[in-house]
Amino acid sequence: MLNDIGLGRPQGQLLEGAEDRRFAPLSPERIGEADGDFIFVSAFGAKAAAAQAKVTAGPLWQRLDAVKAGHAKVVDDETWMTGIGVTAAGKILDDVQKYLTPPAKG
Repeated sequence: MLNDIGLGRPQGQLLEGAEDRRFAPLSPERIGEADGDFIFVSAFGAKAAAAQAKVTAGPLWQRLDAVKAGHAKVVDDETWMTGIGVTAAGKILDDVQKYLTPPAKG
């Protein structure tokens, strides 16, 4: 869906040749491969949320260009990864608009 609205992935994240191109395991040591203009991150379950918190608190995460620019956002896994249908799609689009629309000046 993000690709359909013009938010493509960087070349390294296209997972060309992979059987499942939606996502792939990425060790904390290779977190630099996750960098892009914006990063949306989610975790499913307590164990994954704890691992996510550990990685996003680490120094390698803090070096990512998107993180330094304030463009890394935690999103709801129930909506972004397991949500189905137009309701979930609408919520994802609401998040994208919220996170990608610059704040009003004034």
